[in-house]
Parts: sequence; structure tokens; C-alpha cells
Amino acid sequence: MAELDMTTGMVKDEPAVAKPEEKKPEVKVEPVPEVKPESKPEVAKPEINKDESKQSNSKSAVSVTDTKSKVQPEKKPIKQEPIVPKTEQAIKMFGIWPMDKLKVSDPGLKDYISVKPVIVPRSGGRHGKRQFYKSKISLVERLMNHMFVNGHRGKRHLLTSGDRAGKVSANWKTMKEMLTILEKRAKINPLQVLIIAVENAALREEVTSFQVGGIMARKAVIASPQRRIDLALRLISQTVSKKAHANPKSIGECLADEIFACYEKDGSRSVAIKEKERIEREATGAR
Repeated sequence: MAELDMTTGMVKDEPAVAKPEEKKPEVKVEPVPEVKPESKPEVAKPEINKDESKQSNSKSAVSVTDTKSKVQPEKKPIKQEPIVPKTEQAIKMFGIWPMDKLKVSDPGLKDYISVKPVIVPRSGGRHGKRQFYKSKISLVERLMNHMFVNGHRGKRHLLTSGDRAGKVSANWKTMKEMLTILEKRAKINPLQVLIIAVENAALREEVTSFQVGGIMARKAVIASPQRRIDLALRLISQTVSKKAHANPKSIGECLADEIFACYEKDGSRSVAIKEKERIEREATGAR
């Protein structure tokens, strides 16, 4: 029962009694089996080349930026080849005979025989006022200059130069005829035949005379390279002019005969080779 509080005159509350907890029935939870995701079969990916991927990327970029512009194919790198100067690649003498593979075998004449490619062997005398500049003129032009007025061996002005004096067109025809005949005979570049013929006809020694007291002495001297070429061309031109006089052969055929004999170093048919051997024989006795 509730008790009365004497001081306050109020009824005291009864202390709360704890009720026993009701036991809940235990529920057993069964473990749920883990479900693994189904593995999808692997599909082989197509192999993509790097070049194709680059092209596709470039095409997509072009289509996005500018749909109207056409897709240009990718340019492949070009292999760089050694640059060959055009002057040595295409120039031919008279437009027929190439000059890029000409060689001078004589080391003494290497710097005095020009193998520089030219189409027309005519410099117009621009090297005439400079000493030794004729070494830079083509060998065909130097032979042409000797053929204009070749001079004479022995009696002075025994024969005239005829219609060749000062006529460039006539000498060009003579040179073309000579080179064509040499090409048929030697089966090689006729300009190379001309170079070898001049090398064979160029003498190495000659004889000079000087006064000692009251007598004239003779002594052998070495010929300079420039003089060797000039003497060889002079002997060839003078011989040809003499042979072509009153001869049914043209001067181009006579020039081809003389140069081919010099090329073969045949002293029995070439006057230039015979004269060279005679002078060198005298020089050997005058040493």
C-alpha cells in the first residue's frame, strides 16, 4: 500500500519493480551462398596497325573540326639521295657525248687538261688575256683553235688554211665528224680517246742549244706540262692539214686517223708519235 508522508502530507510513490524480461524465441539465420558473377567468354581483339590507327585518328579529327574538308592521305617519308650537281649530271659535248667520267691518267698533265663539262666548246676568247688560263679551256676547243691557223712545218706559208680560218661552224662540223668516227672505231667515249692520244703524243724532253765560247752546245731539258700539250696539238693539226691537202678524204677523216693512231701509240701511222720519239732520242744523246 502507499505510505503517507507526514511532513508533506502526500502519498509516497511505490518504488518501481523491475519486470522480468520476456525471452524472444531465437531465429536461426541460414548463410546465403555467395553467387559468383558469370565469366564472359573472351573475344579476340582485332590487331590494329599503328599506321592504320594514326590514319583513323587523323580522319576523325578532320571530320570533327571540318566536315567539309577532304581527308588527305598521310605522306610517307621520302628517302634522301645524295644531291648531284646538275652541271655534271646533264651536260654533254654537242649534246651527244657525256663528260662526267673523263679521266686524265698522266699525273703531270692532270691539272692542264680540262675535263669540265661544256655543251659548246667555244669560250669566245675570254681567257686570252690571262696567262696559263688556257688550261681551263676544253681540249676540243684548244684543238679547234690550232685547226684555225695551224702553221706549217718547214717552209713558211707553204699551204693556206683554206676556208677553216676563222670559221667556227666549219670547225665544229670537223670536230663532230672526227668524234663520230673515233666512237665507231674505239667503241668508247671519243673524248676519252682524244685525251689518251694527246697524252701519248706529248713529249717529255726536248733539246735546247746555247753558246759556250765560240761553239754551240746542245742540252736536254724537261718540257713543261703546258708546252707538252701545245706541242702535241700543234703536231697533230699540222700533220692533218698536210695530209688533207689534195686528198679525197675529208679533213675530219684525216684528223680521226691521226688521233686514233696516237691513241694506239703507233709510230708507223702517226707523224706526231714519230716526231715525239725522234726529239726524245736526240735529248737522250744530248744529256
